[in-house]
Amino acid sequence: MHTSERFNSLTHMVGLVAAVVAGGMLIWATIIDGALWKILSAILYVSSLIALYTTSTLYHASTGIAKKIFQKLDHIAIYMLIAGSYTPFLLVEIDQSVGWPIFAVVWTLAIAGIIIELLPGKRQRILAILMYFAMSYAIVTYSGSLLTDLPHNGLFWVQLGGVFYTGGVVFYVMDKKFRYAHAIWHLFVLAGSASHFVVIFSILA
Repeated sequence: MHTSERFNSLTHMVGLVAAVVAGGMLIWATIIDGALWKILSAILYVSSLIALYTTSTLYHASTGIAKKIFQKLDHIAIYMLIAGSYTPFLLVEIDQSVGWPIFAVVWTLAIAGIIIELLPGKRQRILAILMYFAMSYAIVTYSGSLLTDLPHNGLFWVQLGGVFYTGGVVFYVMDKKFRYAHAIWHLFVLAGSASHFVVIFSILA
């Protein structure tokens, strides 16, 4: 395995361990609370977070045909995480007359994206990246509710996570240009998911 791939795998292995530990705490907190939608939201969110870090870790640690398979699963997990991260906001925090329709749209886009990922060709990959951004910023159309409904400093953590994810794309696209660009991208992903975990924990726990 190339040295840079070891770093890529290691960075998201750290994320996987953190997701399992912190995610387990979040699910347990919602079970104690007893609210059904909080429990379901936590399970969907944590499952998507663990799926992302698991597939990414295995992808960068693998070779040959296994690497290609885990790469596909890694891309699929990105859709799951975007939709999973939305879920607590849409089912618990935002007014349900708007939250449920957006929930349906976001998860429909995620399923469509997963289907696109299973299709061959590089053009589909470009479309997938555009869909990542479209899904990620879809909730901006209802940002007024976020300003009033989120817990104290919640919007700050949502926006900070968005800054980390968006800023990290610079290193993602420079993957082939210098050795550890992808590992740096992974660090941005870790920071972004940690920022969003803070506000999601405050909503659900």
